[in-house]
Amino acid sequence: MSKARLNVEKLNDIVSITDFNAVGDGVTDDTAAIQAAANYAASIGASLTGPVGTYKVTSTITLVCDGDLSSMTISANGALVSPVVRFGTTTGGPTENRIMSLPRVVNNARPAGTWGSGIGIELANCNQCIFTVPSVTGFEVGLTCGGYTNGFAHCTVTLGYIYSNKISLRLRPAGAGGWCNQNTFINGRLGFNSNDFTTSGYVGTRMILLDKGATAFGGPNTNTFLGTSVESDLVEYMVEFKESTANNVFLNCRYEGATPKILFATNTASGNTDNFFIGGYQAFNIQFDFSGTGSSHR
Repeated sequence: MSKARLNVEKLNDIVSITDFNAVGDGVTDDTAAIQAAANYAASIGASLTGPVGTYKVTSTITLVCDGDLSSMTISANGALVSPVVRFGTTTGGPTENRIMSLPRVVNNARPAGTWGSGIGIELANCNQCIFTVPSVTGFEVGLTCGGYTNGFAHCTVTLGYIYSNKISLRLRPAGAGGWCNQNTFINGRLGFNSNDFTTSGYVGTRMILLDKGATAFGGPNTNTFLGTSVESDLVEYMVEFKESTANNVFLNCRYEGATPKILFATNTASGNTDNFFIGGYQAFNIQFDFSGTGSSHR
């Protein structure tokens, strides 16, 4: 066993990515070092940490441990690495009762004037976890939450700067046996600069998308958004409910745009039911649109 690992064992409760020789200069490929530190922290029940720096990665970093990585910036090519960071798993039961402050994540290869590719951060198969997401920028989907073989449920997610993504936040069961229910999202600034994506245009842009996906169950339900800000004059829809979503509540949020628009889209008889917008800045200006052949009401 290396000297670094012996030092980690002496602490027994904190593992730093620098113990596994992560550099953080924005040039060195730190993928193996970060993943080794994360795996080791999980194996001994320790908390994972990392110092200030920009850490280049070339494959997905998977986390299942407690920790605070919020001082770090992880940089990746979103067209080649997606998601850049995943907390949780895509198989088996859920990761439960963890507390993690995630790193800042940036797409380092987004062509100017166009939307980025890939997913920045994915939270998958998690139950009763507490997350902080400081910043995700430059992806097709900034942050996505949902279960594969289990649910993303009863989690609390504090949002930060989820900006310059085509879809800022997506709630969607990622597999046929998954679900995304009963979560609380707190604060967050979701948006993009109005002159940043003129080449691609703004069709398909969403600040928040609640999507049934491929699940055999219903779509995201009973999720609560508290004080979340969705910002842009040019976004096509600030929020979309897509197929069989129910009982989601937006409380005292901020709808910062010339014409805040919400879309209910469904082709199923169950529709999108009992989703509520209560209070908040410019809530009285919201325009509700409906599309599809199924029933839908807000």
